[in-house]
Amino acid sequence: MVAPEVMAGHCITMVSPQNAGAEALSTVVVRVVVSASGKVVPVSVVSGAPALEAEAMNAVRLWRYRPFVRDGAPVDVMTDVRVIFEPGKPGGMVSHPNH
Repeated sequence: MVAPEVMAGHCITMVSPQNAGAEALSTVVVRVVVSASGKVVPVSVVSGAPALEAEAMNAVRLWRYRPFVRDGAPVDVMTDVRVIFEPGKPGGMVSHPNH
């Protein structure tokens, strides 16, 4: 398991979740596997509002990371991702936090 703070530095594309059902600022934590190619596979929801879980997992599937390298080779890693739902913020917005 790689610390979320470490993986945040590897994130190259984030997609915001659709806000259906988010009446207040909410966070869902999703456990994911980031593949050696940088694709994300959601594994499970760790915490958050049950009504927002599916949308959090759908958004995280679209995120991309620079591969995590161990011993000189890219590897699959597990980490937790915080998905923030902000009322009034349109879903599907793409951002590139580490460019």
